[in-house]
Amino acid sequence: MTALAVQQLIADARVPGLSMAVIHDRQATALTAVGVRNSLDRAAVDQQTIFAAASLSKPLFAYAVLQLVDAGKLAFDTPLSLHVPDHVTDDPRAAAVTVRHVLSHTSGLPNWRSVDLPLKAYFPPGERFSYSGEGFVWLQRVVEAVTGEFLNTTLRRLIFEPLGMHRSSYVWQSAFEANYADPHDARGAAACHFPRVPSLKAFGRRPRCKPHRCDRPASETLNMSGSAACAAAVATLPVVVHDNNVEWHYSWRKTMTKALEVEISAFLNQYDEAFTTFDGDQIAALYCIPTITMRGDGSIHSFQSREEIARFFQGVADTYRGEGGKSGTMHDLDVVPIGERSALATVTWKNLRADGSVARQWRQSYNVVRFAEGWRILAATFHLSAAPG
Repeated sequence: MTALAVQQLIADARVPGLSMAVIHDRQATALTAVGVRNSLDRAAVDQQTIFAAASLSKPLFAYAVLQLVDAGKLAFDTPLSLHVPDHVTDDPRAAAVTVRHVLSHTSGLPNWRSVDLPLKAYFPPGERFSYSGEGFVWLQRVVEAVTGEFLNTTLRRLIFEPLGMHRSSYVWQSAFEANYADPHDARGAAACHFPRVPSLKAFGRRPRCKPHRCDRPASETLNMSGSAACAAAVATLPVVVHDNNVEWHYSWRKTMTKALEVEISAFLNQYDEAFTTFDGDQIAALYCIPTITMRGDGSIHSFQSREEIARFFQGVADTYRGEGGKSGTMHDLDVVPIGERSALATVTWKNLRADGSVARQWRQSYNVVRFAEGWRILAATFHLSAAPG
């Protein structure tokens, strides 16, 4: 099919732009890029244009999981709760959900939780098919637990680098901004326009569009370069498209701020896991040097070495353990971008006893900075005194 014919097809369907690869015998026999990235500024789509891939993230993530199974890092029939027990609590059926159940969409978990549809297994795992994004969220946490890496690092190592997909990522990259296809609504109108100013930092400001809350994690977000990257993936993987709900808010979760929230949420989960070890050294490893923290009583502590941080947080961890705390949960995360690689993250923590009761609850803000090895805390501030619950 010629580029002119494809252009006519997308015009008839009110699709603003398309990057397409034709695959034959695992080889890309034709690469076509037509239309525009944004119907407002009319910037043209080319073979390097970044598109939000929505639920096409799932088969690539699944392929990485299969590699981890082959490597002995995971097993198909091991319950996810053995690796990450706090994701779904007080639900015997959910405790039986395995890697196999998630990948085959037979976990019994809902697609996405809500007030009316809380996170739990709604039928015995393996009984029947029911599409679930929540299962992939849980499996993402398991993958990060067994690899000790952020998900995007694992996917880059196992998929993107071997396939030469150098412009594909599960998190937003500042390099995407210059050539990114903005989301559009069903009428073909731009629903969210990213200002393409050369000096604009990746996380320096929000897109000019209405906000849409979406709590999808990295396993649900994928930004892929155009037909060349798609060709690399399709030529290697049996990719199945399963997402017929093409509304603009699916692309909103690929925006700069949402990607930042996903990254920081994963980091704070890592921070929470460090606290559950009650090991000051593991907690200190997630802080910058020097660092500052302000406690609930208003006292300010400045630390100039890793040893000072470890001693301080060993005392904090011992206090929590003395109150009967066994695990922590994170709630109501709010992230404000600050420049290209830093942010203010505010979160409510609950320190839980073994019986699930709240030993301590507080809200805290963190100035976090992204380094090559990952996110680190530069400063921490309590909002209220962290009195026992």
